[in-house]
Amino acid sequence: MESQKRLHSRTKYYTYCLVICRDGNAYDALLGDLSLGGALVRVNSDTHLQVGDLCELMLSDKPALFPLKRTGKIVRFEPENYIGVSFIS
Repeated sequence: MESQKRLHSRTKYYTYCLVICRDGNAYDALLGDLSLGGALVRVNSDTHLQVGDLCELMLSDKPALFPLKRTGKIVRFEPENYIGVSFIS
């Protein structure tokens, strides 16, 4: 199996964020790394999310002051509640 090359470099960036589902449920999370194409986040609780689900990532720890939000698609799950999200342009 051939490994897939990343299109964008990743930056480690640890900050609070929110994963907001299309049904309105929101999960506290820690942003682990970030690139122009996506992010890896660790949610603080179990979710009902599945690969292929659309979500919003609120990427700021102060959303009232700095509301940075990106739409993404869940692309993978990793141990310890890590979720890979690919941003949708």
